[in-house]
Amino acid sequence: MNKIQKLYIKILEPVSGFLDRTPLGIKGRETGISICAFLLSFFLLLQFPYKDIYWPALRYPNNATLWTLAGSLVLIAVIMLAAEREMKPIKINKAFCLFYFGTALLIFISGFMHYIDQGWRPFTITMLLVFPVFYFISVNTKCSEIFFKAFSWGLIIGGCVISIASLIASPPDLSIIARYSGINVNSAHFAICLLPSVIGCLYIAITSRIAVIRIVAWIIVWLPVSMMFLAGTRSPLIAAVMAIIAAVIIIVRKRKAEARKKTNMGIVIAIVAGVLLFLFISDAGNIIIERLARFDVTDKTVNQVLSGRWNLWIETINNLNFIGHDYRTDPLIINETYMFGTHNFTLEVAYRSGIIAGIFYLLMEVSALIFVFKKLFSKKTFRKEYVFACLIIPAFFVVSMFEWDLLPFSVMYVLCFFLSLGPLMFEKDYDSENHDIIT
Repeated sequence: MNKIQKLYIKILEPVSGFLDRTPLGIKGRETGISICAFLLSFFLLLQFPYKDIYWPALRYPNNATLWTLAGSLVLIAVIMLAAEREMKPIKINKAFCLFYFGTALLIFISGFMHYIDQGWRPFTITMLLVFPVFYFISVNTKCSEIFFKAFSWGLIIGGCVISIASLIASPPDLSIIARYSGINVNSAHFAICLLPSVIGCLYIAITSRIAVIRIVAWIIVWLPVSMMFLAGTRSPLIAAVMAIIAAVIIIVRKRKAEARKKTNMGIVIAIVAGVLLFLFISDAGNIIIERLARFDVTDKTVNQVLSGRWNLWIETINNLNFIGHDYRTDPLIINETYMFGTHNFTLEVAYRSGIIAGIFYLLMEVSALIFVFKKLFSKKTFRKEYVFACLIIPAFFVVSMFEWDLLPFSVMYVLCFFLSLGPLMFEKDYDSENHDIIT
């Protein structure tokens, strides 16, 4: 991996030298990074499955390869704009690299053995060739904060547009206790599409240096959370709660007593505002009781609690093999019904590309979760570079147990996860440098 990093440097240093000779300058390059990040976040609105609107050229899964190509080109632009002349190889996390590259290689190889569905092989090429360079650049330069700040603002704007448009164009009928889908085709998609907006709000609430913006972000976060609660889909809502808990842990760890006092006041204001916002949107009453009843497991079988997924998982496990399945000739069929997916990311990888690929993917997810717990509860200084990863990874882990769309440039919360993995792959010694901490 050291030689690969040197190859990255050898290719990117001339690019940096060329850009230094252009009129762009440092400010121009930073602006370019922000525009690219915002453009990536804009995918959320383009991919959103609106009611009565259908874009065959854009909607996943109709052209997953197109989305992968477009997203990869945007990331390559970020890499080129962020490149610096004096970059150095960084210590890698060998275990995580093994699981990450092992997953990508096994899926990629299985794609030559049989059809693993549209977009999967291009996705693994991006995993192998594009994301690692983005991780190297984001850890090796100062572009990480610029990128994730703009990306988070884009997610916030996208989530607010979806939420407000839903309330205006398709307001919830509170006389009918039903799962709310807003302007989306169904409630599950609606809730999952709003999860990245929650992550964006929390990131700004934690990292912004302006107190008013932090408090406003804490207030805004309750808009998508309220929408998700109305949708009644459990896993995205639990994921949002996990992200909020991670955010609270991060800000409670602030070392300055004055900053902590301001933070606690901001949290109190945000919670009160959130409750008032939710009561305004939902009109409270029976809908709260009904939504909470979905979490009641009394007198229910495991399969009923998991909405039929348990039987699906058992059947999927019984059909696993070491090379995977051809999605054209050997799709997943349960009780003579064609299944679009396994509703579990690990099983999805294992069914398409074999048991070993599934194990490698599971270990990649688990190692990412371990990283988050170490950073959240370690006595070492918590760095800004860890914030986005610590927010999205626990949320992603929850949703990944129940969903199947793993292509990052086609599903926004998956893209958030893959963008966050830089600090996991490259273990930079921040203590030896003057990097910002959470203050």
